[in-house]
Amino acid sequence: MSDATVTPNEAAHRYDLTLDGEPIGHLNYRDDGDRRVILHTKVDDDQTGHGFGTQLIVAALDDIRAKGLRTVTLCPMAAAYVNKHRDYDDIVDPPQVLDD
Repeated sequence: MSDATVTPNEAAHRYDLTLDGEPIGHLNYRDDGDRRVILHTKVDDDQTGHGFGTQLIVAALDDIRAKGLRTVTLCPMAAAYVNKHRDYDDIVDPPQVLDD
């Protein structure tokens, strides 16, 4: 199996996931001050079960950390990931911190 690639797409407010150059998923976000709010993670149905969703979330979290931002995970998949993998606790805030 080929490796998937995650590419930040700042103009579209998302991270794009490709496999052999073909799009297979994305992670949408919005910025709220110094926080990147993860809204939705999507991997094509025929590509689920291969760890691509996890790869997408980890790449986004690593990019958020590298940019010196914090994050709020409103996406259930991303929230479940950070709750299980506590190594991102230093950049994750609860949803209550968001401005109205």
